[in-house]
Amino acid sequence: MQKSGERFFRRRFASLFSPAHPLSAEDAAGPVGVLKRDGGRRIAHRLIHYVDERERNADRWHGAFARWPKPLELAWGLRDQVAVPAVLEGAARVRPQAAVTELPDVGDYPQIECPNGSPR
Repeated sequence: MQKSGERFFRRRFASLFSPAHPLSAEDAAGPVGVLKRDGGRRIAHRLIHYVDERERNADRWHGAFARWPKPLELAWGLRDQVAVPAVLEGAARVRPQAAVTELPDVGDYPQIECPNGSPR
């Protein structure tokens, strides 16, 4: 990956994080490394296929979510630009008994921004 491509990726990836918990260089290193390895950048466009899969597999995924036999708890970054609060409302309709922890100052990656359940 060329340096300019890496800078572009880091900038775009960083935009998915909340201002309260910006992307660190350490946390960016993993995804950047994947793109640099074995021509990963040449197949990066394939990663967006989940958008089509969301629609194609919606009934299947909603059913699996609704019928999961064990308790579920959702941790939801309310500043997520894709899984916006309306998506959380839909998940709550599918699985009303699921506990929800709303993270008001967390973006698209709560597992990075607050990996232990509280913001870093």
